[in-house]
Amino acid sequence: QIIDGRYTKSFNILKPDDANNLPEGHRQLRETAEPWQKIRLDVSVHTSGDVWIRNNAADIALSANTKIAGTLGAPSFIGTISVLDGEVHYLGLLFAITNGVLEFRDPDTDPFVDITAEKEIGDENVSIHLRGPMDRLTVEATSSSGLNQQEALSLIAFGMTSLEQRRAGQPVGTGMATGQLAGLF
Repeated sequence: QIIDGRYTKSFNILKPDDANNLPEGHRQLRETAEPWQKIRLDVSVHTSGDVWIRNNAADIALSANTKIAGTLGAPSFIGTISVLDGEVHYLGLLFAITNGVLEFRDPDTDPFVDITAEKEIGDENVSIHLRGPMDRLTVEATSSSGLNQQEALSLIAFGMTSLEQRRAGQPVGTGMATGQLAGLF
């Protein structure tokens, strides 16, 4: 039973950790741990207290009902991790998570993600919905007034739609916004 848990390590979305570029001490630790990799796992995780991710990218309260099996070297997960409350920081904005679940449906496949986050930008309420297996996430951006996806992404990235950018005499950057946001996932 997990009573309380926190993850506080900073997260860099643009440069994920590269296992091949580990510092020497980390490589040595990994090599001495190899015999332990064959230890079998059979662990159920049911949270009764708060489990938090708190770092530079997010502040999220979670609950979990999962089973960890396999080995230390190749663990597998079955079950669900649900977002109870939280917010995500992106492009200097704070998005409130309104719905979130991570489902480990099959130990041999990536988890299925279904997360919605919202942010009020000017007169618009903009939503981002992530859905699908982790390796093939689809991203859908919508707004309260029915802006199309590119315009909603422009609003998130630049604080204004492409039409508002043109009226203000600024270069239109919707393509860059879409690419930047899509690169997040």
